[in-house]
Amino acid sequence: MDRWLTSPLKALLHRPCVTTASLIGARLENRIETGQEISETTLTDEFVDSFRPQSRFSMWKPVADAIRDEFRFYLNVDVNKSTIEPRTGADIGLVIRRSVYAEVQSTAEYAVLIQCKKVDQGGGVEDFFHTVGGSGERQSALMLSITPASFYFLYVPPSLLSGYADQETMAFVIPANNCHVPIWNLGAMPSESIEGRHLTLDEIAAGGSILVIPALAVEAQKNQSKAAKLNDILPNAFPFWYWFSEMLIPGFVGDQSRRVIEVAQNTRRRDLEREGLDFGVRYSITVGLGSG
Repeated sequence: MDRWLTSPLKALLHRPCVTTASLIGARLENRIETGQEISETTLTDEFVDSFRPQSRFSMWKPVADAIRDEFRFYLNVDVNKSTIEPRTGADIGLVIRRSVYAEVQSTAEYAVLIQCKKVDQGGGVEDFFHTVGGSGERQSALMLSITPASFYFLYVPPSLLSGYADQETMAFVIPANNCHVPIWNLGAMPSESIEGRHLTLDEIAAGGSILVIPALAVEAQKNQSKAAKLNDILPNAFPFWYWFSEMLIPGFVGDQSRRVIEVAQNTRRRDLEREGLDFGVRYSITVGLGSG
C-alpha cells in the first residue's frame, strides 16, 4: 500500500526520536549522579522543544532537510501550547497529516493522546496509576473515554534498563524474565536484506530512554496503589523511535475522528462542553509529511 514509506525513509525518522530520547536519558542520569530531582514537566517541555522548528534544540529540522533532498518529501512540524491549564487532559496531543501523491494517493489525518511519566532512580513511578482531581477516575480511563489511541510516555534513566537485557542492552534478543519484546529490534538491526541506515547498539540503548505504553494496558492493571515498578511496565512497552516510525507514521495506531483531532489540537467543539468534558492537552504537535 504505502510503498513510498521505505525502510531508508523510516530510518531517517528514527534519528530525531533516538537523539531526543538520548538527551532526556542523559539529563536523568546527570540528576541521579548529582542527587538532584528533575520534574516530568521539565522533561516534557524538552521533548516538545525537540519538535519545535524554531528551537535551538530542534532535532527535526535537519531530518526534514534530508527527507526533502533524498526523497522529495516535505516534513513540517507545528507546536502549540495551551493557554488554559487542562484539568483532566493529556499532556500532549500528537496529530499526523499525510498527503503523498505518488503511484497511489495516500492521504490521512489522525491523532493520539499522550500522558507523560518519569521513572525515579529506584525504578519506580509514584503516580503511574494517577487519579484525576475530585473525579475519582484514573487518567488512563479519562483518556480512553476520548479515544483508544491513548498512550503513556515513560522517561527512563538508561542505567536502570541495562539490567533487563542479558546480552544486548535494550534489544532483548534473549529476553529477561517476564519480558518478551524482541520486536524492539525489528527494522533497526543490521541485515543484508534490509535497506537503509541501522541503529547501533549504543543508539538502541540510548533510544530506550523514552518508552511508550498503551493506556489500555495501564487501565487493565487494577493495582491497589498509584505506584508502579519499571519491571512490571516493560512487557507492555515499546521504545519511542520504534513506535513513532514503525507504528504511528504507517498508521498502525491513531484515531481519525474529527472529535479526537480537535481535542489533540485544543480546538474543542461545543458538544464536548455540553457533555461536561473539560478535556484538552498542554501541548499540541502536528507533524505533516507529504509530497508537496
